[in-house]
Amino acid sequence: MVQPRLTILQQLGDELLKQPLQKANNITLLLKSTAHTSSQDEVLVSIKQLQLFFLASLEREELVLSSKVEAKMAAPEEQHAAWLRTQYSSYLGKLQQLLISSPHPPVQVAAFVAGMEAARASSTRFHFNNHIFDSLLQAWLRNKHPSPEVSARLASKYLPHADVRFYLLRTIAAMAECMQSGSSSKGGPLPVASQNKKPQRSAVAMKLLDFLLQVGTPFPAGEMTSWCGAIEAGQTAMETKVPPAKKRRLDAEPGIKKAALEGAKWAKLSQQKRAFTDAWLAVLRLPLPLPDLRRALAHLPDSVIPYLAQPLLLSDFLTCSVDAGGLTGMLALHGIFILVTQHGLEYPHFFRRLYALLTPDIFTARHRARFLTLADIFLSSGLVPAYTAAAFAKRFARLSLTAPPAGAITCTGFVHNLLRRHPACQILLHRPSAGAGAKPATAPPAKPPGQADATDPGLTANGSPPAAAAAVPAGHDPYDESEPDPARSQALGSSLWEVESLRDHYCPQVAASVSLLDRDFSDPRKTLEISVSQYAAGSYAAIIKQELDTRLKKAPIAFHAQPVTALFSTTSAIAGFTF
Repeated sequence: MVQPRLTILQQLGDELLKQPLQKANNITLLLKSTAHTSSQDEVLVSIKQLQLFFLASLEREELVLSSKVEAKMAAPEEQHAAWLRTQYSSYLGKLQQLLISSPHPPVQVAAFVAGMEAARASSTRFHFNNHIFDSLLQAWLRNKHPSPEVSARLASKYLPHADVRFYLLRTIAAMAECMQSGSSSKGGPLPVASQNKKPQRSAVAMKLLDFLLQVGTPFPAGEMTSWCGAIEAGQTAMETKVPPAKKRRLDAEPGIKKAALEGAKWAKLSQQKRAFTDAWLAVLRLPLPLPDLRRALAHLPDSVIPYLAQPLLLSDFLTCSVDAGGLTGMLALHGIFILVTQHGLEYPHFFRRLYALLTPDIFTARHRARFLTLADIFLSSGLVPAYTAAAFAKRFARLSLTAPPAGAITCTGFVHNLLRRHPACQILLHRPSAGAGAKPATAPPAKPPGQADATDPGLTANGSPPAAAAAVPAGHDPYDESEPDPARSQALGSSLWEVESLRDHYCPQVAASVSLLDRDFSDPRKTLEISVSQYAAGSYAAIIKQELDTRLKKAPIAFHAQPVTALFSTTSAIAGFTF
């Protein structure tokens, strides 16, 4: 029974294409076949036939809304054109309804593709109808079972075009602002879930973030293409300078003027960057779930911040995200690091915040590899003050005492790199004892303001010398682990006794890693920095596998020169008893 029904729908579509005036009532029959009571195959056939008919009608300019064309028409033809436009509006409404309610992925894809064809085949040539595109995107986001095939089709087929990309960014920004304000910019209801339904709002926010991640970076100026064909047809040249005669003609045709201005807008690289900036700022203001917040933060340094019109607008967002701590705080600190080093952001407490993030929990976190890799990047500069580098060396050395074996090895690598980059911190390894005639550690006298050195270990973070330290008694560590400011932790007056204790670690690989600090650091060319990333993801399983894969030159065996005849020799004395 299904096959004859599909054959009838196919026949209705063929008749409509061959005789558009005589068989115009076939439009209503095909529209009824797109109802939810119809089967999936019937809906697909109906969408395809209606798409072919309305595209042909737009090509013949039968749906043109220009008043000049309507004035030339006779009364019956004008009524037919008005009725045809009504059916076209119903067709677009059916596509939106299918995107909202249909649970079938093929139907959602077919409706979205048909809507995109309608968006570029509008009444004005070489003009992308962004209103149709906005309605399609909002309708799909409201579906309880959105098909990932629609998102994949959008990313692969449509997003490479500059006009689709531009209007997608504007739609994302508008929807995010509506979600945040709780009302539509047009005065109607929210195009997404109600603001009282937090799970649904979070789901829509996740989809908007997915779209942004699919957009990628802005196009180079010479590589733009357009879905509506304006770039290929050379219709975007009017964005630079419009001749007076053409300007008067554009003023006489408001629709064509709007199309020209819109086309010029999305074809400009500066406008693309502005839309990219607005979309990201709007989405980052939404309450994103923690995994999606981390995805966004990880994407910012390389794929977002270099292409924003005003990167410093992210300062408040990143500063608030640092307070979350853990991997979230480290990823936010990476964004702040980019803003400080490349865009002139003043953030005097950067190393203080990084210092606070280094806790014993980092070695058991699931994302510890990325966390520790970023920490190594932040501490890679040789311009870090010596007192700050010493504080971080002591913090890692102290963490190595309670960290698992893989974490202890990583801490040793951090200490090695810090000592190699900052020769002034090597006193932590070779500090003479108090009984050997060494003078007690005291702070050097304050220098005049004009002679202050940023790398002087006696200076605090603001350039002033810390309070003088008293004589350090034997067996006392002046390093204050509870001090949140690394500049005031008195790390330079301490020593790396923690590393020495690692030589007796129960794990042989940890004890062997301490030999890295026995090298000669006087000439940096003789030593290489340790790649922390290769140890950051270590675990017990990795250590055991490395030990099992090690090829031994000589295997330990039980060897006795004389055969064993007794458990104890006759001359052995144990606890006063002689055997």
